[in-house]
Amino acid sequence: LGPVVRPRFDGYRASDSRALAGMKDRDLTVYGGVALGWLTGRGLIGANWVTDLLGRHSGQELELSYTARFPWAGFDLIPSVGLSYKSNRLVDYYYGVRASEARDWRPAYKGGAATNPFVRLVARRKLVDQWDLLGTVQCEWFDREIMNSPIVDKAQSVSFVTGVLYSF
Repeated sequence: LGPVVRPRFDGYRASDSRALAGMKDRDLTVYGGVALGWLTGRGLIGANWVTDLLGRHSGQELELSYTARFPWAGFDLIPSVGLSYKSNRLVDYYYGVRASEARDWRPAYKGGAATNPFVRLVARRKLVDQWDLLGTVQCEWFDREIMNSPIVDKAQSVSFVTGVLYSF
């Protein structure tokens, strides 16, 4: 059980695409909340709940996941599967289209709560002492509440993150 503070980098500027012309910018935010993990003999069952700390959308997200760890060729491979529940305020902020933003080719849209399944793979390799190299890829499949948005043209989101980790 512990605290969670993390950025949410979703968001866009109207200038990012012609499809967003006339839209108000959607800004990144910072989430805060709590995480709970239960380590079993076969992996980690996790839950975390976060809320928008900066008041951008005042929404919440709940993630439930199962994670395992497999050593391989000097790496730790850490796959996860799970579900991510996003509140209606979060979905409407990032995927909704306000009446004032509607155009002939982009109707107004009010997004509702969504539950998205995901898979994630983390690869970690020890460098020296307390330093690790880290890489993550995640694929999240969108719920209909997101897919039905006129500003969404894909059924999923794929993200990559790489970095260096220092452990205290």
